[in-house]
Amino acid sequence: MRKSPQMRHYTGKPLSADALNGLHVIFWDCATKSFEKKSYSEALGWYNYSLGICASECTDPHYAKLQRNRATCLLHLNQPSQAREAVREAEKHDPDNILTHYILFRIAVQENRELEALDGVSAMGKMAAQTDDRIVIVGRHYSATDLLSLAAQIALENNQQKAAVKALECVTQQSPDIQQVFLSLRCLVRLALKEEPEDQGGRDQNTEALMSYIDIAHKKLAEHLAWSGLYEKRMEEAHWFRKVGEDGAAGSGKCLREVLTEHKLIHVIQRNLGLRA
Repeated sequence: MRKSPQMRHYTGKPLSADALNGLHVIFWDCATKSFEKKSYSEALGWYNYSLGICASECTDPHYAKLQRNRATCLLHLNQPSQAREAVREAEKHDPDNILTHYILFRIAVQENRELEALDGVSAMGKMAAQTDDRIVIVGRHYSATDLLSLAAQIALENNQQKAAVKALECVTQQSPDIQQVFLSLRCLVRLALKEEPEDQGGRDQNTEALMSYIDIAHKKLAEHLAWSGLYEKRMEEAHWFRKVGEDGAAGSGKCLREVLTEHKLIHVIQRNLGLRA
């Protein structure tokens, strides 16, 4: 049995499972309090104490979570290599956990590995479709689409737009929260409108992406049950996308103007919601 610094005086019989569990609870509680105070080094120390009383080949279901928590602390301490080592250990014991891939994504972003970051988001998107569980990161609760939204924010802050777009697209496809969906759609539309592709193929691809976002908005606005009790918010979103359609048609190239006109977005939204021109 590995021994933490606090356990070195112990030389008798192995502690019972209940006693060990009690120590884990104490260590994790102290770690969570330290993490909340942003004392990441101290939090890591408590998690290391917990790791120190795990068996050398630990099969405890909380072992993977412990390694993920350690990795999160190490990321905050700007130690991505050690964080990767910890999360890879977690992956061995819990390979299908979305948090594992979220942490791998964060490490990739910190190390400026764009392809790895994109792969991490893709893996998160697949797993998000398979779970409705709330996810806990060092005492804080998130949904799978909350994690994807966080991933998008982190990617944008680090100029990794492809990963951000992928994460936001996953949110629009999978989130049960209509307001979260439209927040993501707005961001996607803004990113698409800011893009300035150099060749015609890139411009066509960008136009196609933009129209797919507007299409999703149109369909989601027509889902009456999803907007129960949110009439004013629904009107606000409809007006926003109507304005995007008008401004996009006025300020874009001929190709996008024609697509927007053909799509008749403005008239569809007006008809569905009874808006005036």
